[in-house]
Amino acid sequence: MGIRVKLVEKREDSLARILRVETHRASFTTPNYAVSLNVVDNIYLTSEHFKGITEMPFEIRLDKADRIIESSELRERKASYFKYLLNKAPDDQVVVVIPILSRGKLNIEQLEESKLREYIQQFVEILAAPRVDIVCTPVFQRLPEKTYVKIIEEFVEHISLLNVIVAPSIPYASRATLSELTRLYERVASKASNFTVNFLCADYNGSNPISKYSFHNYILALSKSMERNRGEPVVLYGVNVKYSKVATKYPELPARDLASYFIGVDLVGSNHKRPIIPRQAIEVLKPGVKPKLLIREDYTYVDTERALQRREDPLILKIAELVKMDIKKSSVVAKKYNAREILMEAEYLRERVFKSTSDIHPLSYLMSKKAVNIDERMKSIVHEVTQRFTKIRLLKDYA
Repeated sequence: MGIRVKLVEKREDSLARILRVETHRASFTTPNYAVSLNVVDNIYLTSEHFKGITEMPFEIRLDKADRIIESSELRERKASYFKYLLNKAPDDQVVVVIPILSRGKLNIEQLEESKLREYIQQFVEILAAPRVDIVCTPVFQRLPEKTYVKIIEEFVEHISLLNVIVAPSIPYASRATLSELTRLYERVASKASNFTVNFLCADYNGSNPISKYSFHNYILALSKSMERNRGEPVVLYGVNVKYSKVATKYPELPARDLASYFIGVDLVGSNHKRPIIPRQAIEVLKPGVKPKLLIREDYTYVDTERALQRREDPLILKIAELVKMDIKKSSVVAKKYNAREILMEAEYLRERVFKSTSDIHPLSYLMSKKAVNIDERMKSIVHEVTQRFTKIRLLKDYA
């Protein structure tokens, strides 16, 4: 049991690369996008769009701990829904599970340690279903940072006994917590045969590596250190990635999520964390937020009106019609459209841009996009990160 990772293509002056990743069941090539199984509907987004890997977010709410522990019916219902979603994944796809631990309405201080242990054990048994290939250790939403290491330690203790590959996750946290967590992972890796260290999940917490520049530098340094120690590539999997947290403010925004592929992220997954909305903003947002659509040619996300001007696509027309009638439903369909577009762009990068024989350099390709002209910070950070970890020339040489 394990994951095999092979470096296929790499340039000395770029963090862009192509990896081949294999498990006992299936394989995929990066750069890639992990389609979330909960948005697959076999209408707008089907299994034909998959490119070898899918992800399965699984929220674990601690405020429901007592009910889940005491009710076998609730446990079975949760397990049945999990299996229903897993069945959407074709046999030739690698399935990665992302457990998201949230406190819900619970005061975490009120949860007894014994109940937390029992609750985690119940969910670990659900997560390690036969169809699952990789389970990442939990990421967190609205939990005190001081609980992270203890919860992950409990999680790993239970899941290391089961027949599933376990990959380390790095939550968005302070350096002290991350240092303690990496020491825990080192101890686990020396003991648990199903714990892999060539597949690293980084939680960008509903943002992206450009906006979380300092955190990304830490993640990249950690992954490069792991590569040196093991002598093989480490897949860097960005989870809970979103192009922006201010999507409602502007009609056009840069696709910072796509820029991730150019600064060391091999695999990207969508955001599954619900935003924390201030009470005073709830009334304003009640009618719904109009969706943004990805324009691959520009590396920008725009409102539906601009998208219609840029491209003739039946799905964009459908979303524009839904905006007038049902904004919530339009946002659901927009997620499927954007997932489809990211999949196509990742494939284009694999096949045309990131290959060493390509007639265009990855940075030149990125610098040609409109997003770079409207986002000076993105341009600057791509250069700084690349300069820190590679032998890069002056950025103007790629313009």
